[in-house]
Amino acid sequence: MALTRINTDMLQDNSVTSSKLNAEIGLSGLFLDKQFNYPGQLQISTGSARWWSQGNTSIERVRAQVSLAPTGSSVTIDIKKNDVSAQTISISSGQTTAQINTSITTVNGDYITIDLTSVGTTTKAENLVVSFLYRRTSV
Repeated sequence: MALTRINTDMLQDNSVTSSKLNAEIGLSGLFLDKQFNYPGQLQISTGSARWWSQGNTSIERVRAQVSLAPTGSSVTIDIKKNDVSAQTISISSGQTTAQINTSITTVNGDYITIDLTSVGTTTKAENLVVSFLYRRTSV
């Protein structure tokens, strides 16, 4: 099976929708990518930006990356579904990336948020991007 990856920001054009793409490519082959971006020096924070599910989805991989590695402690990211912790990912002190496989499922109306619970103590990490690789499981 060929893997097709499409950033959801590409779907802003009203003539291209995930439903149309699912119909063309097939649900089993379509992976989408959603990103949360935190520019500048990171601060411990409770996520307020929400990624609303537009149908049944399965988040299969999460990747976190910073441009400046944390030192003294890791960057710890608490991924929440409907305000309940669903998964944690950490970028270790001195490192710039982390990736985990996961199986977070959502249905229409669920939402994902991100809390930053640790950002480095000696040097705070900078410019975090958290990417979710997911697929629609039904239209």
